[in-house]
Amino acid sequence: MTLADLTTYAAEKYNITEEHKWNDFPGFSVLCHPVSKKWLALLIRKQDSETGKTIEKCDLRCGRVFLKRQKYDFLTEPTREKGDDWLGINFDEHTDSKIVLALFDFAYQNMTTIAPPPSAIAVPKQTDNAKVYTDTPIDLSRRPPRTSQPMDPPKIQQMQRLYEYGFMDNYDKTKCENFYRQGKFMEDYEDDVNWQTKFSHYFPTYHDMNTTQLREYFTWRTRFRKGIVYQTTTSFAYVYVYELLNLIGAKSAQDALDKLEFFYKKYIDAGYGDASMAKNVSQWIAHFCIINSIPQETAQQYFNDKDIATDLALSVLEHPDEHPDDKVMEAWSIIAKKKQPSAPLLKKAGEKSIALYAAAVRHLIDGITPKIIGKKNVHTVHLLKNAIYYDAGDCTPRKYALTPVREFTYTGEQWYEESYILLPQQTTIIKIIANAIDSKLKEYFKSPKKQNDVALPTVYDPYINAAIKEYEEYLRPKIEVDLSSLSQIREDSATTRDSLLTDEDMDLGWSADGSSANNCGADIPALQSDTQTTDTPIVETHDRASLQPPTAPIETQILRALLTTGDASSIIKANHLMPTIAAEKINEAYYDQFADNIVDCDGETITIVEDYREELEEILDYNI
Repeated sequence: MTLADLTTYAAEKYNITEEHKWNDFPGFSVLCHPVSKKWLALLIRKQDSETGKTIEKCDLRCGRVFLKRQKYDFLTEPTREKGDDWLGINFDEHTDSKIVLALFDFAYQNMTTIAPPPSAIAVPKQTDNAKVYTDTPIDLSRRPPRTSQPMDPPKIQQMQRLYEYGFMDNYDKTKCENFYRQGKFMEDYEDDVNWQTKFSHYFPTYHDMNTTQLREYFTWRTRFRKGIVYQTTTSFAYVYVYELLNLIGAKSAQDALDKLEFFYKKYIDAGYGDASMAKNVSQWIAHFCIINSIPQETAQQYFNDKDIATDLALSVLEHPDEHPDDKVMEAWSIIAKKKQPSAPLLKKAGEKSIALYAAAVRHLIDGITPKIIGKKNVHTVHLLKNAIYYDAGDCTPRKYALTPVREFTYTGEQWYEESYILLPQQTTIIKIIANAIDSKLKEYFKSPKKQNDVALPTVYDPYINAAIKEYEEYLRPKIEVDLSSLSQIREDSATTRDSLLTDEDMDLGWSADGSSANNCGADIPALQSDTQTTDTPIVETHDRASLQPPTAPIETQILRALLTTGDASSIIKANHLMPTIAAEKINEAYYDQFADNIVDCDGETITIVEDYREELEEILDYNI
């Protein structure tokens, strides 16, 4: 902080200008009280002979008692002035402007008194020898009219005197407490002036404004409360928001919330507030909901959108077995910040790719230790820290669940937050795993690789392979045999055989169970074994077309001919088909498997799409 910062503050807030009273000492100047004309501060600037830099000091009339309360390196004994009324201040990069300006405010308020009403001028008694003067009438007609200066409203004067200077112990807390005290005092105050003031201040409060600025603010607030919305200085708008956060001018927390939402809609959304104000107010409304136990649905609307989305995704990944495949895949995509699975893979494999993707995620989350998504952390949180807020509300310990995985706890003195914190190294691992899953599924579904595909770590492959194997087992048809029905099957079979025996069979002594009733099995020739070698030669062939069953669908016959000879015109002609119609039927029959056309037709000739030749050969071989 510099002396220039102090003189600027004095001029803007109190209309006090720096006075240079000594021509022989240009480095000395004073700031005087505008009414009493007494010195408030002696400003000293001198050159350091060793470094050549300008040293800035100040003797401030705020009382030396502050030097004893708490130690600050920039607060010293006065340099030139004597007495307990004076305190010395060194100005450099370590000087805290908040402390210095608060000390100056205290000095000003301490020297400000309300002047008594003017009294009659006492006239001395005349003696016999006294010279008698007569009154000369003054012509006031030529005097220019006096500009009427409005009197400071008594309410504002009373509010200003409510400010307590206990800043040395905890400046921020004292500032917030003073704002709350003064705000409650001025809660119902209304004003109506037409001044256009310029007021800009970081974390503005009533104490930072002069009387003119206060009256202009209360005028704007009066009109805004009545629904007359117009743009004002950013600092005035922030003061109004601070009031509502402290329940100043509101009957309840819900009433304050309604007014905050009205401000957001009518002031910020209308374009009077900037992006920074929108961000701050959104965050403050969310914190306000947490502090005052307003339903989480409202708080989530104003909380950081990305944090809410991440929380909801993590709540799914905490227990992935309890959620459907698409929700697991969507949750993983959010924390991986990558759309999964890839669009071509999803187009080709459809729902199966989603199921396999979710299965891989479940295996990885359950199998890798420590968990990929980490664990919840508990840390101290300061709600409404960057706002002027005095905690004068309910100190009852309580909990507030913002999302399924983010909870706030109030002990009566301090707020704590329990939530997931994804560290940079975790997000890096998550992205690597996401790419590994995508790559493995592309390989499984035989999707073509891109030229820019890079090699990925194989450490996660066992988990992904296990997921694929488990899913394939799940899809395999289950054959269930009811052993209790076997006896009934045998009985039914015997009955059927009895009904099929002829009289000749019965004469030969065959019974229903297939055995000889008269034990004459030795006279019956033995049945030839299925594995008995015959003289019929076995002919081996590698012609795929020769393996074609005669009853195979015409589409399959065409495909086999195209794969073996490259020409299916004879089959098409024999079945009186048009090539274009045949190609269309083939593509339609296999669309569920490939999600694409597998043959092309130029009107006369049908050809295989080369990208799918290998897969078609495997499929048709499997079906032989």
